[in-house]
Amino acid sequence: MPELPGSPIPGKELLHQVCRQGDSQALARLLARDACYEMSDDLIGDVMVTAVKYKQPVLLEYLLSRYSGPLDRYPAWLGYVHTAIFEEQAGLDMYKLLTARWPNLPADAKVGARSDGDPLAWVAFANDLEFARYLIDHGANVPKAGAFFINVLLCIEPLNADMARSREVNRLPRSILLKLGLLDDPMTKHPTLSNKTDYTAMIELLKGHGAESRAEWYDYQRSYFHQAKE
Repeated sequence: MPELPGSPIPGKELLHQVCRQGDSQALARLLARDACYEMSDDLIGDVMVTAVKYKQPVLLEYLLSRYSGPLDRYPAWLGYVHTAIFEEQAGLDMYKLLTARWPNLPADAKVGARSDGDPLAWVAFANDLEFARYLIDHGANVPKAGAFFINVLLCIEPLNADMARSREVNRLPRSILLKLGLLDDPMTKHPTLSNKTDYTAMIELLKGHGAESRAEWYDYQRSYFHQAKE
């Protein structure tokens, strides 16, 4: 556990460090020692995102409970946590911590501040069938699911190991390709199909709930969290 009194590490950095390490006792001591942490809006969200990124559910649960009041007043902060759960592929258990505190959170609440996509699309990229079924069972709109204005099937079908349609993969947004590990170098012009994931079961699940391989333009929408603030 990091030594707290007289530590040479700056306070904010130390908070992130104990989150990365999953040290709940050190985190509680830090927050109890410095009241200034209670006043820093950005820091609250940043530390929660660190807990998500390093898959520390105990710390996330503690932080969500400790700061439930501020998060209710400023739900946009909660959006950072929601986005991180999907973009960092943190998994269903982390998402359930969020919905346990905010049970009215829609399964279709957008990832990102605007139209980075639907949760179901990001779960499909991760090929997480359990998570996908959970979102569908909780009201996710499968035919409308997509990311970066691209229908979810048009995103994952070209990536399927049985298809490997490189021309269509090249058309996908680089942000998706980076997240999927298809671009080792952000400056690479053409992705290498190093991703050998078999998306067949995911594709069948989505098609079974109404997804179609068709181009569809998605309107810009402010995220659920930004709307809730207004």
